[in-house]
Amino acid sequence: MLGKIKKFFKSVGPGFIIASVVLGPGSITVASRIGSENGYAFLWVIVLAAISMAVYTSMGARFGVLHDKSILQAITDTYGRWFAVLIGISAFMAASSFQ
Repeated sequence: MLGKIKKFFKSVGPGFIIASVVLGPGSITVASRIGSENGYAFLWVIVLAAISMAVYTSMGARFGVLHDKSILQAITDTYGRWFAVLIGISAFMAASSFQ
């Protein structure tokens, strides 16, 4: 019995970590605040954001499993270093704006 539980947590453990990063306390706080201030008027925004987070997290996980390099390394190989730097800075600015 203990072996099954250990095997289960070993297989889903990384998923729990990613889920806690993607759907953290900030997301829950913002969603709760939007709901308390506006009712169901902006529920579509929360649903769209959740779908987007799931798609991008899944895409990143698949890319990481299938390739030996990061997404930015693949962009560098395909489009050049300047474009990878532009994408990296843009992603950093977008992520920083939500912190």
